[in-house]
Amino acid sequence: MFKIIEVALIGKFGADAVPSLMEVIGATPNAEMATEILLGIYEKPTFCNNVLDSIKRERTLLSVDEWNRNISFSYEEEITKSFYIHKDTDTSLITDDNYKEFVIDSSNNDAKWFNFNTGVFTTRTGSCDFAEWIRSNPLEFELEAL
Repeated sequence: MFKIIEVALIGKFGADAVPSLMEVIGATPNAEMATEILLGIYEKPTFCNNVLDSIKRERTLLSVDEWNRNISFSYEEEITKSFYIHKDTDTSLITDDNYKEFVIDSSNNDAKWFNFNTGVFTTRTGSCDFAEWIRSNPLEFELEAL
């Protein structure tokens, strides 16, 4: 592959410039992008602004790092509370206001682990590589199917 790059660079910059250019290309996190920029053929990638991840949670694109092929995104996530309750507890009675009344120590033989969805959402951030973002379902197509 480097031979092809060298030939292309020689054609554009001449043989004397190629060693320095190859050093710069090799020092970047994205050699393909660096080569395309030098050759004047680089095309900025485009991405959907909103996609659904594998659990149908909407991700919103925040920024694109082309050099590292990484996308930063935000998403809404429901805040949960987790604690031990008595195994016979009617979980439909547990609310965000009274959950502390149901909490018991994990050492209790009748304890079971319980996750409680609070109904309150918070914005979180994450990142993924280009390939993962592209594999996600574009939100507009997913909504049309509903």
